[in-house]
Parts: sequence; C-alpha cells; structure tokens
Amino acid sequence: MTKHMRTPYLHTLLALLFALNTGAAIASETIHVVTDHWSSYTEEDGTGYYFDVLRAVFPEPEYTLDLKIMPYARSIAMVTDGNADVVLGLYKGEIPDAQISRYVIERDLVDALVSPALAATWKDVNSLAGKNVVAKIGYEFDAITDVKMDYSEKANLLSMLKMLGAGRVDAVLDYEADITPALEEAGLGPEFKIINAVIGSDIFFGFSATPKGKKLQQQFNERFIVLWDKKVIHKLMEKNVGSAGSLPLKQR
Repeated sequence: MTKHMRTPYLHTLLALLFALNTGAAIASETIHVVTDHWSSYTEEDGTGYYFDVLRAVFPEPEYTLDLKIMPYARSIAMVTDGNADVVLGLYKGEIPDAQISRYVIERDLVDALVSPALAATWKDVNSLAGKNVVAKIGYEFDAITDVKMDYSEKANLLSMLKMLGAGRVDAVLDYEADITPALEEAGLGPEFKIINAVIGSDIFFGFSATPKGKKLQQQFNERFIVLWDKKVIHKLMEKNVGSAGSLPLKQR
C-alpha cells in the first residue's frame, strides 16, 4: 500500500524537476550582436578578442550570443534603430555617450599602408596632411585626428589597395592584420609600406537604447570591471592578439 502511494509521488517530483530544468534552458536570454570583421577580434568562426570578452561577461547557459558580421556603418545603424542589442568596436561619439560601455575595451591603433613616394618622406601622422587618404565606410578615422587630409571612405579594402597601386590615393588607413592578406591579391609589392600605430583612440561597445539594451549595458559595466580587476580581460587579449599592449593602463 505504501509502495503504491510513493510511486506516483516520485513520478510527480521527477516531472517537476524536469519542468524546472526545461524552464531554465528556455530562460536563456539571446543577445543579438552586430559587428564588422576584424582579424583576431571578430572572426567569422566566432573567435576573437571582442567575442571572447562578450562570452566572459555574458556566459552560457544564462545567455546565448547571436553573432552577425556586417559592414561597420550598418552594424551601428542596427543598434541605433533597435534592431540589434550590442555593437562592437565603437569610437566615442558614434552613438550617444549614454549608450556606450563605461569602460574602454582597448585602445585602437590604426595602421596605414602608404605609397612608395609617401614612405620615402614619412615622419609621423602629420605626413598625411593634404594627402588623399581612404578607409572603409563608417570608420571615420578623420574624426580622431587633427591632421587635415583629403579623406574619403569606400566599401571594400581590396578596391582601396588597388586605388593605392594605381596612384589614385596616397594612403589606406586600416589594420595590418587585415591589410597584409590582401596585398598579394591587390598586386602590391614591398615598396608599399605599412606604418604602424599612425593614429589611436579608445574603443567601446555600444548598446541599444531599448529597455533590454539598457539592462545589458548595466550588466556589462558591472561584470567587465570585475573581470578587468582579475586580469581576465588582459589574458583574453593576449590569447587572441598576442599582447595586451593596447589595453589602457587603468580604467576610469
């Protein structure tokens, strides 16, 4: 008699536990992340420093990251319009300050591929004054330097390198890790020089102005600084980039 009474109770308890576990899985919050592609930072296979920072701050199973790579300007528009939750790799001023992370994700150091003529006379960033300089759409590198260039933006890095090879521009601003693989396809030889760390600026993550975006922003700020103090952020950059040298010395 007692045995028959306990068996249904056990089944009910197991069913309840299964329901709770199922509920916990369903409760995982999906975060829609948009970003341009940057080598070692936001790779198409989901690896990279920026992606690892997000995973450390928003770990599974509590969160599920929906990562989408798209042109930089479009990724900003997606978050501005509330169609995505998080955008990566922003300069301050590209979206309202109230929507960016409190802490610096890294200090962005922009490289330049320059023509042989410009390489021969190069001194520093001021060598770009009055020169025809191009970068990818949305990067707005001209906004983070006081040097007055004849600056424009194009959609495709390879086409910009070909413009440089044809003598139509004097320099391409981008990142060495992205420039180098495209040099051979663009037909550029060693006489075209890469100048490292020509200009620099602090980099942030951005969040939508929706209630969900604001909540994620607050959680990011709270958790990121804990990981920073534990040197987790430094280790993630070293793992992906090879050095944590572009991190700020301290956070504000």
